[in-house]
Amino acid sequence: MLNSTELKNKIDSLTVFSDLKEDDVLGSFRSLLDSFSVADYSAFVANLYKHTDNLSAYIKDIVLRDDNFYVKSMACGEPQSAAVTESVKNELKTLDEIACTPSKDVQEIVREKSA
Repeated sequence: MLNSTELKNKIDSLTVFSDLKEDDVLGSFRSLLDSFSVADYSAFVANLYKHTDNLSAYIKDIVLRDDNFYVKSMACGEPQSAAVTESVKNELKTLDEIACTPSKDVQEIVREKSA
């Protein structure tokens, strides 16, 4: 089952991939985790549909296109500290967790909250 509080905290704590918090789809997903309202669900889905109907594919795409300091330094052959590398691993796990969030879980919570 979806642990929305934990997932919100993980999104809020993104540091290396912090620019992704400003993404329209990820931002509307974060808002949805706050309210689980029909309006926020609709906004999230509408933002996603502007790009694709597949959240997993969308998350993968924005991660691959994110031109953050870690990607730039690694591309130049400049190593990063163990702490930064560990942050990247943790953040990629968080983004994978978002990408694997079953839509039926989100829809079920929205239905329960709006009833």
